[in-house]
Amino acid sequence: PVGNFGAKIQLGYLMSLYDKRLKTNMQTIAKVRNKFAHRVDKTRFAQKEIVALCKKLVSDCAVEKAVVSVGQLPDPPPREHFIYCFREAVEHLIFLPPSDSPRKFHIHGS
Repeated sequence: PVGNFGAKIQLGYLMSLYDKRLKTNMQTIAKVRNKFAHRVDKTRFAQKEIVALCKKLVSDCAVEKAVVSVGQLPDPPPREHFIYCFREAVEHLIFLPPSDSPRKFHIHGS
């Protein structure tokens, strides 16, 4: 066992399995998941803290649209944005591109 989910996210990033944006998204997805899993009350995507976390998620689609559009994009509904970013992360992990060269490992502080 590697440890908790946060440690596994960090390990995957250090192994260059994904970029910083995807690492940050996975950390945010884990925080949203914990809000729903560790509460006795009824947690909803409309709650301010969940909305704020979902606004931190950045999808490939949003990045592409921001490059070609003028002005600011409207915020997507939190639940749909969460689901889209979750699917994007899963698809990336399932369909990792094959590597012809050894992965570069980075050690913090060096």
